[in-house]
Amino acid sequence: MAATPTTPQAVERLVAALQDPTRRGILMAFYADPSERSVDDVAATARVHRTVAFGHLERLVTLGFLATSQRRGLPGKPAKLYRLVAGPLELNHPARQFATLAGMLGESLQGFGEAGVAAAEETGRRHGVALLGEGGAAARSTEEALLPLTLLGGDYAVDGDRVVARNCVFQEACARAPEVICHLHAGLIAGVLDAAGTPAEVTPCDATDGHAACVYQLASRSR
Repeated sequence: MAATPTTPQAVERLVAALQDPTRRGILMAFYADPSERSVDDVAATARVHRTVAFGHLERLVTLGFLATSQRRGLPGKPAKLYRLVAGPLELNHPARQFATLAGMLGESLQGFGEAGVAAAEETGRRHGVALLGEGGAAARSTEEALLPLTLLGGDYAVDGDRVVARNCVFQEACARAPEVICHLHAGLIAGVLDAAGTPAEVTPCDATDGHAACVYQLASRSR
């Protein structure tokens, strides 16, 4: 999903979406997990009456942040489902094309084949180390080691020997150069794990096995 250029109309649209605390929370929940959900799902998560949730959802549809579909195949009236269709929430003046730039650079690296992928992964690893710093405090768990990545807006969960990136912060660039960006992300995760004293080989998974997110396989290694 591409970011919306910053125009007076885009500013008004963003303000209208975010000015109400309940509507803002509903929209942020879709950005954290863009999977489809019904009015009742949203109402339960937001802890509001379904009519309140419906009003906010329809407003977000009108503003262009959400779209709707119908869930069929179940008894009774088909349920109306809402899904996220808007790009990242960005407000810059004049408009900045960071996602486009990242995608172009990713495509350039991907053109170098394995060497480009390896360079991206090493760059990610160095940046991950820098987030905590060499010799930083040792982490008591993988979950704790990943906390510095929240500075980038990431949301990570550990599922056994896998790390689930529930909201890939490189999504737009990844759409244009997936191999390079996924290995850069793997390097980033490996870097913070190294710096936290929990080193591991980090490999992007080809299949998410049911996860609506990017998944990375961990394999322990000595420092």
